[in-house]
Amino acid sequence: MNRGGTATYFITVQNAGPAVATNVVVNDPIPTGFAYVTNSSEASCNQVGSAMICVLGNLSAGQQKTFSLVFSVPTISGGCVQATVQNTATVGSATPEPNTSNNVSTTVSTNIFCDGSSSSSQGTSLSITKSDGVSTAEPGDELVYTITVTNNNAASIGGISLSDTLPDDVIFLSAENGGNLNGDTVNWNNLFFNSFESRTFRVTVEVTDDVDDGDIIRNTASLSIGGSASDTTTIETDDDDDDSDDDDFTVEKEASTREVFPGGTIDYTIRIENDSNETVRNIVITDQFDEDQLTIIDDDDADENDDGELVWEIDELEEGESETIRYTAVLRSSVFPGSTVRNEVEVKGSGNRKDDDSVIVSVIGNLPQTGGRNGTNGGQFLRPLSAATSEGGSAFPLAALLSLAASGLGIGGYMSRKFFI
Repeated sequence: MNRGGTATYFITVQNAGPAVATNVVVNDPIPTGFAYVTNSSEASCNQVGSAMICVLGNLSAGQQKTFSLVFSVPTISGGCVQATVQNTATVGSATPEPNTSNNVSTTVSTNIFCDGSSSSSQGTSLSITKSDGVSTAEPGDELVYTITVTNNNAASIGGISLSDTLPDDVIFLSAENGGNLNGDTVNWNNLFFNSFESRTFRVTVEVTDDVDDGDIIRNTASLSIGGSASDTTTIETDDDDDDSDDDDFTVEKEASTREVFPGGTIDYTIRIENDSNETVRNIVITDQFDEDQLTIIDDDDADENDDGELVWEIDELEEGESETIRYTAVLRSSVFPGSTVRNEVEVKGSGNRKDDDSVIVSVIGNLPQTGGRNGTNGGQFLRPLSAATSEGGSAFPLAALLSLAASGLGIGGYMSRKFFI
């Protein structure tokens, strides 16, 4: 930091138990050359000589308390040189405790640069940018804020704190690189930056359901030595506008055959296309099938495969992009000829975009009427599950199928994928 500015130290005290800690007191010596900014911290903090004494009262087992101390760093009229100051706080209480080794904080080192009259060669100390990568969002959308802090100096700098105060319209989900949530603020403390180093910090939030169309979510991140960056995102919930885009975000589903024997294989293809004029995010594809009819032997790396549902998630599809999913299922041998196999797929994305499609396959007991050859799938209509094939179109080898099905249940797999008959 530069002389003439202020330094803010964040101190967190936690009672690790097992009993209530009474009369908790923090002692923080004031760094050399610093001056405490009166009334800038807790009312219980007072300067006593060359130290700050903060009386926190009682802390229950597991309870923690965070507070800050602000100091000014005076300028020096002449002969200024760069310096490094260190700060270490200690805590104690009237309650005897089994472990006192953790009553001393880590030492925070802070580089002090000269004031503007002699620091022009160092440039601006730190710069900060922030963005969630989108201009609009909807209720329930996830926003990932990326905060980048860059040290523009040739000298390293430490003892930096970064804070991100979350607006009321979002719910905190996670923070990377050591960020901790305290109330509605995410804090990163005691950061160190090498010369010309850039570091990235991310916060993930979810937009609440009670936002209104046109609301603006504004989120600001700040550095303890000064400097901040903000991001704004506009809420769009107008269903009328979204309906006009439905035809531009579509899903189509196809099956490799229209007719199949019990025990036969069906290859399904799902294609999602984004023909809209903007990127669609947070895409979820849900495919429903009857577990009494089908066993999935290749789910194309589905994110979920449970209770008759296959779910795939796609982060985003840019304008004009498409995605194709292919999975394979075996029709259970217990399904009677004359039945039909129907399954449906639905896709949802940001901007209230959604679409669905379905496909029907008929179960037969004789050779397919749609082009099967030699009892196999001839154009992917039927794939026998044994090495035996029925030359000339004779009946499917049921004994071989049942033998394979039994062995599949015993080893828990077919083609190395778990299924049950």
